[in-house]
Amino acid sequence: MGALSALAADPLPFSETVYTAYDNFYRESRIFALDTQRQPAVLRGEIVLKESQKVLIDALNTLKAELLGTSDFEPNKAINDNGTVNLDVQGLALDQSGQFWVASEGAGTLVNGVSNPADQPFESPNLVARVAKDGTIEEVILLPLELMKNQLRFGFEGVAVARNFIYVAFQREWIAGDPANRVRIGRYDRDKQEWRFFYYSLDVPTSPNGGFVGLSEITLLDDENFVVIERDDQAGTDATIKKIYQFSVEGLEPLPHGSSFPVVTKTLVRDLIPDLKADNGLVLEKVEGLTVLPNGDALIVTDNDGVTDSSGETHFIRIENLFEPT
Repeated sequence: MGALSALAADPLPFSETVYTAYDNFYRESRIFALDTQRQPAVLRGEIVLKESQKVLIDALNTLKAELLGTSDFEPNKAINDNGTVNLDVQGLALDQSGQFWVASEGAGTLVNGVSNPADQPFESPNLVARVAKDGTIEEVILLPLELMKNQLRFGFEGVAVARNFIYVAFQREWIAGDPANRVRIGRYDRDKQEWRFFYYSLDVPTSPNGGFVGLSEITLLDDENFVVIERDDQAGTDATIKKIYQFSVEGLEPLPHGSSFPVVTKTLVRDLIPDLKADNGLVLEKVEGLTVLPNGDALIVTDNDGVTDSSGETHFIRIENLFEPT
């Protein structure tokens, strides 16, 4: 497996099953089941995502009708002739019923609803999909249109589910009014069908090679507490920020797009640079997946970009007893 971009633990007590997925380097999106009791972890099966209820194509066609200045956005490209789908899976979560929630990162940038064909043309939106145990897409959630009209290509990078709330992490600040070094944590209320947002303050880049810092994951600890991966876009000796932070939304009320969002307070849980150096190899850039097992162990996975401009390595790291057991 390559281009792994997400991790999600089975919520059942004592379970060591973890699910992962690859991003849009590969077509025909799918979820893989891993047995982490074995070392190295063993692939136990796959769930192929499929469009059999026209949920995805209907959502994309409706959006296309609202975004007339997007010639590179072709909804049919998301669905293959055999009913499989092509998403950019960057986040994965399970709810208590055993259904999957997938966050797919959008491709391309919009300015006031218009795409520039010569510079990161808009090809797909950020979306969250509810996926049945057999891979059937049963629900698709899009961002508010006014926010989507100013999409930056650095979008959804994780999803978490708490009761009827769906949380997503944005990788970088968007041009839709976000201050420098503040990214959105989105919360979707399924009962009200409404998006609201918090802000998360990013570390300032410290790499001698410059670059940016962004979020790569959001993982639920309990209904109001989360952990994220915050990282720079650097590798090797240029890499300086690969961290796990924790934050809480307790006592904070998210606000709709266009408001001044409350800012969460983050606490450092672990600097991952020593873990990435433990095998005496290259510090890899894309630490992309994080999940927490019921016993409190954390699991980390890196994205090897399908070996394009990459060493080709994938690191799957267990950090024991990092969190309290659930």
